[in-house]
Amino acid sequence: EFGNEKGRQEVTLKITANDVASWCAQPASEVQKIINQFKKANKLEIFADRIVIKNIVDMQRLVAQKRRS
Repeated sequence: EFGNEKGRQEVTLKITANDVASWCAQPASEVQKIINQFKKANKLEIFADRIVIKNIVDMQRLVAQKRRS
């Protein structure tokens, strides 16, 4: 689900942290730690049944930056 609030590209993913952990073959506790870091930085909202990325363009930039380093 995509939305545009104040020029931001918000994306809602109907997944859980456990789903992400399973897909990337990482321990759920490690994935939860990373997700919580993004939540504290106000990049994500976490719900029981979904994860909302507040600005997908910014998230793509962060991922690309991490891959380079």
